Amino acid sequence: MERRIREKIIGKLLFLTNGAMLGIILGLLVQNCGQRQWSVNASGLVEKTEAVTGTSASANVINQSEKEEENICYLTFDDGPSSNTVKILDILKKYEAKATFFVIGNSLTEENREIVERMIKEGHCIGLHANDHNYSKFYESENSWQQDLELLENRLEKEYGIKTRLFRFPGGSACHYMKGNVKEHIAAMHEKGMVCFDWNVSGEDSVGSPTTALIYQNVLQGALKYHTPVVLLHDSSIADATVEALKDILRELSSRGYRFETLENRKEYIFRSSRE
Repeated sequence: MERRIREKIIGKLLFLTNGAMLGIILGLLVQNCGQRQWSVNASGLVEKTEAVTGTSASANVINQSEKEEENICYLTFDDGPSSNTVKILDILKKYEAKATFFVIGNSLTEENREIVERMIKEGHCIGLHANDHNYSKFYESENSWQQDLELLENRLEKEYGIKTRLFRFPGGSACHYMKGNVKEHIAAMHEKGMVCFDWNVSGEDSVGSPTTALIYQNVLQGALKYHTPVVLLHDSSIADATVEALKDILRELSSRGYRFETLENRKEYIFRSSRE
């Protein structure tokens, strides 16, 4: 009987001793970890994250994670304005979506003035594309494309009071008309304080005769790969299929948790091949 009592007492002492040692070890681990925490990401992989000091550390880490994974779609439209731009603006307004329009100087007619003014009034952004959207003339020389853009830039500022830092090369920065001068062209725009934008998703709505269904498919398949996709579409006078596809694109991406902002709120995006 006494033997059993002694065994129970010894067992309890060992349990208390081990618990105390475990507490000491955990305390040392926390102290040695300093300002780092461990978390499990969406893929189930364990990763290190910088911890935030203070009583709200957990809340700050959650907010940071949510911000990093926020879905924002940047819709862009090239080659307008035109009558199709009006229809696009109507659809964007219905879905409370914002977009960026890279305009053509030759389309800034008196007839289209109200369209440009409406873009600004409804919170969209305007970017430089080209005054004359003729690739051969635009990229004829180093001076030709810069002179073309100066005409467009001055026109927007004098006639509409618009001064923009957003720019998209006609054909994108990988356009073969640049003849290998991509980095020089980009550097020249940076010297002027411009921010250049290519795209990582294309509706392919200016290639051949795309159907509404194909444009929708191209945008959805591409956009869902990114948290912050930059989508290339067109609002020229022949972009009827784009207009028809847009409402379904907005509806579907909205249902997937995306919201739509202008490129003023995004860092510069240039094709990787143009940066390397």
